[in-house]
Amino acid sequence: MIRRLLRSPTARCLALGAVLAWGLGAVAPARLEISAAALAQLEDQWLNQHGIAPTEADRLQMLQELADEEILYRIALRRHMDQLPVVQDRLEKLGSFLQLSAGGDAEDARRQARALGLEQSDPLIRRYLVASARQALTAELAIAAIDDDEIRAYYAAQAAEFRAAEQRRVSHVFVGGLDAAAERRAQRLLLQAQAESWSVEAALARGDAFYGGHHLPALKHTQLAHRLGKDPANAVFDAKPGQWIGPVASVYGYHLLWVHHIRPARPIPLEQVAGRIANRLQKQRREQALAQKLERLRAQYHIVLTDDASPDMTITAALPSHEREVGG
Repeated sequence: MIRRLLRSPTARCLALGAVLAWGLGAVAPARLEISAAALAQLEDQWLNQHGIAPTEADRLQMLQELADEEILYRIALRRHMDQLPVVQDRLEKLGSFLQLSAGGDAEDARRQARALGLEQSDPLIRRYLVASARQALTAELAIAAIDDDEIRAYYAAQAAEFRAAEQRRVSHVFVGGLDAAAERRAQRLLLQAQAESWSVEAALARGDAFYGGHHLPALKHTQLAHRLGKDPANAVFDAKPGQWIGPVASVYGYHLLWVHHIRPARPIPLEQVAGRIANRLQKQRREQALAQKLERLRAQYHIVLTDDASPDMTITAALPSHEREVGG
């Protein structure tokens, strides 16, 4: 699988780009290694999640993600983020757990843990450093503010999302138990309520207590299903207001249901969601800017896939020297 990726047209084009960039006078970029084992692990995760093997494009995306992780890790080290207390505490715990420090000294335990390269190999430390570098780079990006026109355009394009779902206000008579006797009792109460035109309060007086109360506020289908169960919720949202329906079984017992009022689905006013939209657009803008930043940083390296079974292969190219920038 790795060899097939390395022999692919995409990989060859990227390798050719590296050669051309070097030939045009670029300073030799730093080497950044991605192990075949790390790539294979991501491929296995993809297979388990999707049920099919990743495509060549998927694998190249995985390589890019692994390269970005290593670049961010290096930035974290250059900025001395490995000296942060959470990393120091983790190294001390690792050193103590592995009994690297004979005298029980915390600093010695950290020093010995570093000597074994645990600040790089420990997944918790590495994830923290990568996340810290990503957060720092993101905070440094100059992002334009979101204007009102962008908010209105997003609101119009995502109109279906910004709609309040239909709500129904309901009362219910509860009959405890799920046996045949409980069902017969609930059925008798329904027939009497319909025949004698009982008021809601008169019907409730003939039922059993219910821990969630008998009068429910206006609720969406999902909310009502959470309160009473899926079948009662379905019955309520299929019914017309002003009539008894049921009996409908739930995990608690049987319910006779009365729909008081229907509040139709409706658009949520823009002013109520403008802040949420602005935050979402700002986040998207930051993610796009960070992706562009990482792309520029990635281009400063010769990224190679290391495989014991085949020679190292360059999989991406460096930028010309005049476009190089200091990575963090």
